[in-house]
Amino acid sequence: MNKYNQLSDINHYTIYNGGNTKIFTPKTNPTNHEKLTIVTHHWSDNINKGYETYYKLHKYFENRTDYDFKFIGRKFNDKFENVPVDGPYKGEELAEKLRNCDIYITDSVYDSCPMHVVEGILSGLPILYTSTDGGGKNLCELPNKKIGESFDSFPDLIEKIEMISENINFYKNNINESLNLYDNNLCMKNYFKIIKYINLYI
Repeated sequence: MNKYNQLSDINHYTIYNGGNTKIFTPKTNPTNHEKLTIVTHHWSDNINKGYETYYKLHKYFENRTDYDFKFIGRKFNDKFENVPVDGPYKGEELAEKLRNCDIYITDSVYDSCPMHVVEGILSGLPILYTSTDGGGKNLCELPNKKIGESFDSFPDLIEKIEMISENINFYKNNINESLNLYDNNLCMKNYFKIIKYINLYI
């Protein structure tokens, strides 16, 4: 709508994906880790999911004692080598793995409405997200309160990691107040509402 002015007069309604809030939930008793774990998880190995950034993070924190980068998924993109893969997992097992981390990252670009972002947020993790347009950015900026920080380059990402780690409870509290926006029940309710509305005019 922002890109093509001729579409501005078309009736439209945006419905955001929701996740299973019975499975993906924040940790009830947050732990104070001496080493903060930054995590992402993907099933697809498409390069647009952000693999170059994840590889750089892996190398950057490889020998650090204050941060750790964890990749959860099916496989890492073949363009990059020697990045440990944890998983794949699904359901409760995946949710538990995410809950035991501290910060979530997504550099997935041009995604319509990526579920990995929804599941990371529902797990209560402050989120680092690309400033590139796409559903990931939209999801992270959906609440009125900040639940993470955007980045537009790798040096900027490193600065934002420090910013979040120094104020982690601020972001976590904002996430906890915004979880209802990512509930699959709200998603289904909105679909039902728009389908009923459309049926009135058929």
